Amino acid sequence: MAVLYFYVLRPSGLLEGSVAAVRTKIQSFGASSPAIYLLLAVFYSAIHSLLEEYYWRWFVFGQLSRLCRLPSAIVISSVGFAAHHVLVLQLYFGWFSPFTWLFALAIIIGGAFWAWLYRASNSLAAVWISHALIDAAIFAIGYTMLGG
Repeated sequence: MAVLYFYVLRPSGLLEGSVAAVRTKIQSFGASSPAIYLLLAVFYSAIHSLLEEYYWRWFVFGQLSRLCRLPSAIVISSVGFAAHHVLVLQLYFGWFSPFTWLFALAIIIGGAFWAWLYRASNSLAAVWISHALIDAAIFAIGYTMLGG
């Protein structure tokens, strides 16, 4: 994600239209200073990612894996996980932007990996740490987009 942003998307200017949407969203959270932005980033990276993993991996994937074969449980839970993120992606890129759907596909792949990792480890710890690192990277990219 960082390589794509710093070496392709940022130099090409392809995300310049998204900067205003990112700024508006951050301001709607009251993150008017770098310190508040950092607190918001820590909250999303540490707490929100744990809540998402608890719901999507422990509950949704866990229940699906009891009801259907493992590959189906992975695919269904991963598509559901990505679907709720598409609502956020379209705010920044629009419904018809290839970025919305490219990033949604990346989220499906990530969700599938996390479902597999949860199943293999039988623990949310590794999944949560991985998810937290991804969220931290997203906030770092957002910070750079905003001129930080």
